[in-house]
Amino acid sequence: MPGLPNERIHTAIAEVSEGGGMPVEHCEQLKYGCISCRSGCEDRLKLEMKDKYQGMDVIFPKKKRIRRIGGAAFEEETGLFPGYIFFSTREETLNLREILQKDYVYRLLTDPDGEWPLKDSDRAFAEMLFAEDGLIGFSRAFYESDKIRIVDGFLKNYEGNIIRVNKRARTAEVAVQLRGKNITMWLGFELLQTQEDDKNLPCGGK
Repeated sequence: MPGLPNERIHTAIAEVSEGGGMPVEHCEQLKYGCISCRSGCEDRLKLEMKDKYQGMDVIFPKKKRIRRIGGAAFEEETGLFPGYIFFSTREETLNLREILQKDYVYRLLTDPDGEWPLKDSDRAFAEMLFAEDGLIGFSRAFYESDKIRIVDGFLKNYEGNIIRVNKRARTAEVAVQLRGKNITMWLGFELLQTQEDDKNLPCGGK
């Protein structure tokens, strides 16, 4: 997807104005949703929601990256979508009024029809985030004829969506869709010299 703008996630999803008391209806399978909040308050919101709603799983998606300071490289974790948390629930009834009334919480996000549960590709994306426990690690890759090939990791799901690669930083810009809008994110990878390097690792590299 060449030429996609590097949009902030709040332009990629439809938002509804604040309003409490929006119930979560019962469903046999998990439902996934997303709430926006003040940047820097994501972990606080995550903890408060998990404490209030028993059985709810809440994540503030993060990614691992390498930061270089003074010639030294450090691994750190940083927000994938600052200002947004994702949750999953099977609860028959769930009133979000108290959470939505907090001064650092902005709104529950919905689609154009006013429905909050993520569906189709949006749901699949949320499921992958939860499968990684909300922390996207480094994928593994090698170059073949100057083209990057992803061996495994989160980037493997989006190899065809890679827009560009920063070889020095070993990161790839990936285009995804959420709520029908294009967004981009930079994800890190470990570079193998060749595909054979992966085959020579114990247990197939795991």
